[in-house]
Amino acid sequence: MSPFDLLLAVAILLGDPEVPVDPRLSYLRPHVELIALEWELLDPTEPEGATLKEIQQRQRRLDGAPLAADVLRFPTGDTARSYRELTWAYKQWLETRQAGYPASGDDYRELIEEAEGIHWVWGLVVSARADNYCWTVREYLRELRDAIGECRYYSMDLPPPLPFWRFRRVE
Repeated sequence: MSPFDLLLAVAILLGDPEVPVDPRLSYLRPHVELIALEWELLDPTEPEGATLKEIQQRQRRLDGAPLAADVLRFPTGDTARSYRELTWAYKQWLETRQAGYPASGDDYRELIEEAEGIHWVWGLVVSARADNYCWTVREYLRELRDAIGECRYYSMDLPPPLPFWRFRRVE
């Protein structure tokens, strides 16, 4: 594999998916796949290889997304699933309370929306931790990063499963 072949393979990966690649460059397919594996655009466990167009579309879609290894910094799938379920139970409890106290509807609506947001964040962690292809993990991690912000993402500052700041201390 010459450096020029690698350069051509990178150019193909970064190219427009709608523009067909010259068939004379088909000998570069193994190089393109090698780079795509390194860039986490292909997963070695995928049952059948993706087309060049699919790989190019993934490259565009995943540009700037965190690497799949970032998922190891977050809680396990079981922990995240438990947190998500706890948040859902809290949301259901709020909805029951809202039905019993219709005069406080706006207050409960705000709390329910907050619980739904926390539930969604933990759902992204569950999805990222599931046994997925590396490129789908990257998509979930980017969505998580966008949802909570870069600073909170890189410091692993996920919301607690329940908004403890809303609870009053009872003595």
